[in-house]
Amino acid sequence: MGGRVPLTLITGASRGIGAATARLLATQGHDLVLNYARDRATAEALADELRADGQRRIWCIQADVADEAQVLAMFARIDAEAAAPQRPGQQRRHRGAGGASGDHG
Repeated sequence: MGGRVPLTLITGASRGIGAATARLLATQGHDLVLNYARDRATAEALADELRADGQRRIWCIQADVADEAQVLAMFARIDAEAAAPQRPGQQRRHRGAGGASGDHG
């Protein structure tokens, strides 16, 4: 990997297999984008859990993956967030696929 940390998008990350996948990849050093359709609180709780374990860069994005426009907006947001420099100790917070909602930590 040449020192680069992999950035992984996990759809349906707020529960079940998605949450389990997020936990596994976090232990393997991945930066994570946790996608959820409706349950922001559960997605943020998982993100907080993973941050407590030392995950450096993790954020949640709301998007319905059955809606092409939302998926395209989600990838545009991921590209923008991934390109932004991160200050030490900074954590990514929730953003809707369009970037209009949520807070940024």
